Amino acid sequence: MVKVPVTCDEDTDCPSGDFCKSDGTRSPKLPDGSACTTSNQCRNDDCEETTCTSFTASGNGLLSSCSVGEGRGARGSGGLALLGLALVAAVARRRK
Repeated sequence: MVKVPVTCDEDTDCPSGDFCKSDGTRSPKLPDGSACTTSNQCRNDDCEETTCTSFTASGNGLLSSCSVGEGRGARGSGGLALLGLALVAAVARRRK
């Protein structure tokens, strides 16, 4: 059995699912909702406004799509995205 070192210099020194902290120690990647400073600290590799998240949005502002990653539960339901799309459509119609 190969022992993995406890210290690291970068993320590639860590096993999958861990990241290298600034003090040179390994740490498990953080779940959604955890405080973060960089994306490499999060399980989903997404740190938005100092919080690990798995919410992904794409589009040009008029037509958008979004998806919620694993672990978001009711907090990340698609209902808010549908409401946003409905509001964009209403504003676009009003401008015509």
